[in-house]
Amino acid sequence: MGYVYRRGSRLYLGFKTADGREKQLATGLPAGQEKKAQAMLRRVEAKVSVNAEIIGSAARLTVSLYAK
Repeated sequence: MGYVYRRGSRLYLGFKTADGREKQLATGLPAGQEKKAQAMLRRVEAKVSVNAEIIGSAARLTVSLYAK
């Protein structure tokens, strides 16, 4: 589960990558737009989840898994 945090007047995302490392990402959004940042975080986490699935199944990688 990731998080949204404020640095100065901007919002950033914090989350774990598919290989378990911590990563921070600038949203480009100003403070006060936390709902948009949360939506962005959900999209990022969905992509990380798909990447983790692909990495976990690298021995049986199929076109349909790669397309996700």
